[in-house]
Amino acid sequence: MKSRLCGLLLLLLCAARAAAQDVTPPTPTWPAIREIAFSGNDTTRPGTMLREMSVHVGDPADPAQVEHSRQAIQDLGLFKSVNVRQEPLPDGVRLVYVVREKFFLLPYPRLSGNVDRQYSYGAELRWNNIAGLNHSLRLLVSQSEPQRNGYGKQTSYSASYLAPFIRDTANDLELSADHVKAPMTDALTGSPYDEQFDSAEALLMHRFSTTAASQGWRVGGGALYQRENRSGPGAAPPYGHATALVGVLQYRDLHNQIYSEQGVIANLRHEVALRGALSDYGYSFFGADYARYLPVGEVQHQTLELSAAAGGYYSGQQEVSHFSLGGTSGLRAYSKYRYDGNAYYYGAALFQRPVGWPWLRAVGGLEVGNVADHAGTALFRSLHADLLLGLRVRVSWFVDLQFEAGWALPLNGSGAGRFYGGRL
Repeated sequence: MKSRLCGLLLLLLCAARAAAQDVTPPTPTWPAIREIAFSGNDTTRPGTMLREMSVHVGDPADPAQVEHSRQAIQDLGLFKSVNVRQEPLPDGVRLVYVVREKFFLLPYPRLSGNVDRQYSYGAELRWNNIAGLNHSLRLLVSQSEPQRNGYGKQTSYSASYLAPFIRDTANDLELSADHVKAPMTDALTGSPYDEQFDSAEALLMHRFSTTAASQGWRVGGGALYQRENRSGPGAAPPYGHATALVGVLQYRDLHNQIYSEQGVIANLRHEVALRGALSDYGYSFFGADYARYLPVGEVQHQTLELSAAAGGYYSGQQEVSHFSLGGTSGLRAYSKYRYDGNAYYYGAALFQRPVGWPWLRAVGGLEVGNVADHAGTALFRSLHADLLLGLRVRVSWFVDLQFEAGWALPLNGSGAGRFYGGRL
């Protein structure tokens, strides 16, 4: 009798356990989105924000997707803040995304220098979010004193225009042009001459995105025209012109936290020009860069920035250095143009922590790199490195405006270090 009772109890226990396992928690039911509205966008068109969003009219108002869309709008970098609220409707809810736009037109002076009396000054105009479509225009004029033997004060003009999602497609158009002129002195004869360099580029890029429209892969290419000319009593024959085919591959999974970033961005570029094919000379160029931004600890905007870059230039104008390290371009403890050549690599690890305010962060870290005439063993035979400590200021009222200043110490024993500063 006792054994039958025990068996019955065991059977009931097993049945209860099986029934408990079969019970699944009910699926949350969210109200339907009946309308999506925007507030505060005096310039930005609703379509510019809508294409970034993962929620649409008719979808359930899943809080995770509503927040994902809020972050995607913020990732455009056009706003000082982005918030969202839900308003009840008889048959669902209205989502209202409230944005505070940045100033999109920024004319300002440019000034940078170092203890080696290498300096540059000029003016720049940045016009972002043109017509509310997130198009951007950049104009720059500057003069620089390189303090290099044979080089005089250089005058530069630069213009670029970026038009993403042209005609509401997944295609971007990028246009740029540069003009550089500098007085030179022949190294052998001492005779003066002027050197002029002009370039123009047009790229068409296609986006492949599975999340926000501005994230994911971009693939495309176009053409780059370059021309070098010389004039004056000491001028040697110019190199002439070259027309190169350009291929570009980019990846972006970068999220804007107003005063910091999180995520990854990577770029790969290849140029090829063939002598005789609309070119006086042939060459091949390769360049790649990568950056990752990692949150560290519980402090907001405390991040670790890891970056790497490499490049090589083959054939073509080998007597001209196409890469350099030193100064604000990398290895900041060394003078500008300290290391130059036609192949290079560079890496950095920078820790950033807010100091008093989120817009002000202390920066400390390590830089390494080298440049050589060719991409051979000489490139990796030596390594140059420095430690740096500085302050980084992010001005959230404008699009992509940061400044950094600090002190960098070389690790090869070549001096006590140097001050650096400028716009990032």
